[in-house]
Amino acid sequence: MPYNTDRADALALVEEAQEKMFEAIELLEQYCHLAHDRHTEAYILDHLKIMTSADHGFLSRDANLGEVIDGLLHPEEDFEEPDEEPNDEYNAEAEWPEGWRYIEA
Repeated sequence: MPYNTDRADALALVEEAQEKMFEAIELLEQYCHLAHDRHTEAYILDHLKIMTSADHGFLSRDANLGEVIDGLLHPEEDFEEPDEEPNDEYNAEAEWPEGWRYIEA
């Protein structure tokens, strides 16, 4: 199937995929409850929730379909480069908490 660049069609596809993932989450929640299957809940269900939307309640910044949908709805808010480059070097002269000190590797 050729890639369709029409934003409305793309949005419809991702929303449909997200809805099916929500349905899968609901079915797996029922299964985990009935079978008392904590392994599936922790390693499949919880990860599926994280991938589906940001409303999962976990401390995760992983990409999810909600972000894809938001990007399609608000394309003007695409990532912008920062004005200045971040300084990744440690500042040995910064004020450190009492008892802490900078040690060069």
